[in-house]
Amino acid sequence: MVRYKYRYLVFSVSYGDDHAAIDPDVTASVMDRRIRATAEIHFGPHGLGLMQSNLGVKYFSGFTGIGIVRVARDHYRMLWATLTFLNAINNRRCRIVVLHCSGTIRKAQQAALEHDRVMLKVALHHMEAKGKGGPAAEKMLAKIGDENAALIQTCEMG
Repeated sequence: MVRYKYRYLVFSVSYGDDHAAIDPDVTASVMDRRIRATAEIHFGPHGLGLMQSNLGVKYFSGFTGIGIVRVARDHYRMLWATLTFLNAINNRRCRIVVLHCSGTIRKAQQAALEHDRVMLKVALHHMEAKGKGGPAAEKMLAKIGDENAALIQTCEMG
């Protein structure tokens, strides 16, 4: 029996209009469709066919803009290029940056959580500098905590 080898790519979506990552309309299934469409445009049906059998968005948060996608180990570079070429989601210009590449979902999850922690510290620093701390900051902390809990649960299930 042959064991399949996968790569998990952790990526971040940022939008050009206000550098915010918040778009609750973008879900894992929307990202999956956009990735497949972009792969077909840039690599043709053959390139899409190579990636398609093992391609899957395991996690995506419209609130944090962080996602984890799985692909066969032999084709992770093609997926990385596809994510880089993807420049619009739901007719909204965006930029996708691959943050981490891992062989296990657990390490990908840890990288996503660490990126969330860093971004949270930056956001809180900006809020305090503008004098908008307090309840707004606590609400944001609670939302990020909920998203991180969902990430942990999703990754442990799949």
